[in-house]
Amino acid sequence: MDEPAVIGRRVQRLRAERGLTQRQLAEPAYTAAYISTLESGKVRPSETALRFLAERLDTTYEELTTGRPARLATELRLALTDARRLLATGTLDEAAARYRQLLAEAGELALEPERADALTGLGECALESGELNTAREHFESAERILASAGAPLPAGSAPCAAGPSRTCSPANCGTPVTSWRPRSTN
Repeated sequence: MDEPAVIGRRVQRLRAERGLTQRQLAEPAYTAAYISTLESGKVRPSETALRFLAERLDTTYEELTTGRPARLATELRLALTDARRLLATGTLDEAAARYRQLLAEAGELALEPERADALTGLGECALESGELNTAREHFESAERILASAGAPLPAGSAPCAAGPSRTCSPANCGTPVTSWRPRSTN
C-alpha cells in the first residue's frame, strides 16, 4: 500500500476526473472534511474507507491503494505459472528466458512477491543446469526480497541433500550449496 499522501493525491485525481465534489464522494458514510484530510495526506485511511472510496470512484481497492490495476498482478502470476510449466516440461532455456522477462516486469510494477517468485524460478533453472552458485544467488535474492517485505519464505521444489524426504531451497535450508543437486528429470 502506498503512503497516505500518495493515496490522497490519487483519490483527489480520481474524484476530479469523475467530476465529484468531496461531499458527493464522502456521503453517506464519511464527511467532506474527512475526504479533504485524506486528500491532503494527513490521515491513513482504513481498509473499510478505502474500499468504500474505491467503489464510489469506480475503481478497485488495489488500484486505489497501489496505483496498479489488479489485473496486472493477476496476469503476472499467471505468466509465472506458465514459466513453471515450461520448467517442469524440460524446456529449460525457454523457462529461464520467461522468468527473466517476468522478473523485469515485476520489478517495474514493484510487485515484490512476484519478483521473488521469478528469482526462485531462475534459481530452479540454474539448479537444473548445474549452475549451483548462480542458483544460490537467485535463491538468496528471493529470500532477501521476501524477508524485507515480511512475507513467508516458500518451500521450494528442489530435493534437499540433507535427506530424501525433505524438500526445500538452498535459500531456506542449512545445507551448503555445494551439496545441492539438480532434480532428476526422469
